[in-house]
Amino acid sequence: QKLEGMVTDQNGVPIRGVKVNTWDGKTLRQAVSDRDGKFSVSGIVPGTFFAVRLTRSTCETVRMEGLRFPDNEKLFLSAEFVQISAGSDHIVKLPSNPSTGYSWTALVKGREDILSLKEKITGQPDDKSEAGGQLKGRPGYETWKFSALATGRSDLLLAYRRSWEGSVVPLRYHICSVTVR
Repeated sequence: QKLEGMVTDQNGVPIRGVKVNTWDGKTLRQAVSDRDGKFSVSGIVPGTFFAVRLTRSTCETVRMEGLRFPDNEKLFLSAEFVQISAGSDHIVKLPSNPSTGYSWTALVKGREDILSLKEKITGQPDDKSEAGGQLKGRPGYETWKFSALATGRSDLLLAYRRSWEGSVVPLRYHICSVTVR
């Protein structure tokens, strides 16, 4: 059982040296992101709820709890540390394949007085079928556009799952830690 992940900044640039701690109530497991921003944590028991803390070398840290490890062998967790100015927007673009019924949902919405969701768009690659429509079954992406309303910090937790499978563990998680200056 392996938790794999990647940590980036708001431009998608990998962040090296981020300490990744997971805690399942019994065991603390640790990893550090490499030069590609990637990390891996082994040994989390399937079905187990756990918390994760990501700490940058700048001492900036984000903690999320209530994540759950799926019954299969792997879970992917992406995370981004974002710094933006009040009045500006931040776009989160996540891989998605809506034809499978999976989509991203916000499990933790953060401080909506600081960061507000403006719009959520499901898109596909630019390839079109001969009829001019989108190709069905092709992976695409979801774009979440947020507006920074006030200074402060807002941490979001997004999960990739089928909305009607409430008790089924998400396939992926994405943490977005936004500092508005």
